[in-house]
Amino acid sequence: MSESLEEYGRRINNGMTRSLNVSTYKQLSNDSVDQTLNGPVSYYPVLTPADYTRGKFTRYFFVRYNGVVTEVDNKEASVKRGTLTHGLYHYVALPWRLVDSPTVPRAITGAEPTILNVNSHYVKHASTRLPDSLRAPFIKYFANLEAFKLST
Repeated sequence: MSESLEEYGRRINNGMTRSLNVSTYKQLSNDSVDQTLNGPVSYYPVLTPADYTRGKFTRYFFVRYNGVVTEVDNKEASVKRGTLTHGLYHYVALPWRLVDSPTVPRAITGAEPTILNVNSHYVKHASTRLPDSLRAPFIKYFANLEAFKLST
């Protein structure tokens, strides 16, 4: 009895699958494909007395397409900002107030210049640089708008 076309196809495909060899492919094609994606490395800010003297510092974030927010340091932001695939990650930097101050960003009107109000404004303003689908997860990340506040 002769082999059916379907059986013949399976036999050929199985033989090809067993004989596939990545190193042979690389030798023949002279092609190298990086199989890893070095995503952002998370960071928790460690503030210095100089940061508190200034009363503010800058925070850096990558927001993944699925809404996962990763805070990174300045160095990581500088390195990864140009290398991560746009669409997979979106980069956001925002100022962060550490102490109450009588000076308020111009866009805040009628509100007390508290850390809470100012940082809320900064977060909402920074979120406008993200696609609509990522704004809510980014804003939700900031459950504590008084994080890093200097306790007295």
